[in-house]
Amino acid sequence: MHMDIFNDDAFSAVTMTEALEDYEFKPDLLGSLGLFEDIPTATTSVSIERRGNTLSIIPTSLRGTPPWEGERDRRNLRSFETTRIAKGHTLQASEIQNLRAFGEESELEQMIAYMGRYARNLVSDVELTWENMMLGAVQGVVYDADGSVIYDWFDEWGIAKPAAISMDLDDPAIVVEIKARAVLRTLIQKSAGNWNADSYGMALCGDEFFDSLTGHKSVRETFLNTADAQLLNRAFGVAGSEDESLLGSTPALALGGIVFINYRGVDSFSDAAAHGTKSALGIRSAEARVFPVGVPGAFQRAFAPGEGFESANTIGLPLYSMLIRDTQRDHWIRPEVYSYPLFIATRPEMLLMLTI
Repeated sequence: MHMDIFNDDAFSAVTMTEALEDYEFKPDLLGSLGLFEDIPTATTSVSIERRGNTLSIIPTSLRGTPPWEGERDRRNLRSFETTRIAKGHTLQASEIQNLRAFGEESELEQMIAYMGRYARNLVSDVELTWENMMLGAVQGVVYDADGSVIYDWFDEWGIAKPAAISMDLDDPAIVVEIKARAVLRTLIQKSAGNWNADSYGMALCGDEFFDSLTGHKSVRETFLNTADAQLLNRAFGVAGSEDESLLGSTPALALGGIVFINYRGVDSFSDAAAHGTKSALGIRSAEARVFPVGVPGAFQRAFAPGEGFESANTIGLPLYSMLIRDTQRDHWIRPEVYSYPLFIATRPEMLLMLTI
């Protein structure tokens, strides 16, 4: 007699769901920066208001509870729906037919490990989708997987997209650090007084832009070969440094108060065009995208509650998972993952584009 693995306590839906939700989140660059402030919400939408040059999120509240403090102009208050990410993978019993050796009572462990690989892949896909949405938010436009726009934070608030800033990297006579300081001053000015001692600028660079930046005459002669440059590089975890806690092996350079990072995405824009989509998880090769880090409220995110009865009217979690079983024939089992995020750029006027 073989073991009844699907009815074993170790393979119960509750146990497997807890295992998925306890799976360690391993974000990519943007997720690791702690850039987005969490806004707890128990509803499927989030209210955002425009007050002068500052956007702030108002958590929705239940009827009968005290309102949030502060004088707010309701005419500028708008509500935005969270998005839904959902994916599953059906595993047939026939797929593990020959996994267990005859006479060995190990099919439980093997099936858990087998299903776990697929479940972790589902979680990785959710993480990649979050990274794609965060990458869109720091540029002001959040895209779906097919290239369609989910939210354009410039259009939503009637803010004109800032004109591209040329760094003149093709001119060997210019001093790049001075150009970088000018970009930083623009960020500080557009922060409307919210810049503080912990704030700095970050630029995600395409390959061509980063190579032009680090290969420029003024950068190599006046910055890269100095002892101070090595200290800055270590502080931001440049490849080969003693402390790679932040960026790991990602090529980066701190210059003029801005950290320039050679962002490594997944799909190139040429690949995206070949697939008939308009976006890719990456930065265009000859561009850099600048955004503030450490400016309070500049980027925020909310996760709505799940769709099940047990999640209704509770504070939303980043990830929900479930395990669906074929209770009639016991022929298949299906792990599924769900997430209901909203990634918000509250200061789109501070999102700049640099060109070579």
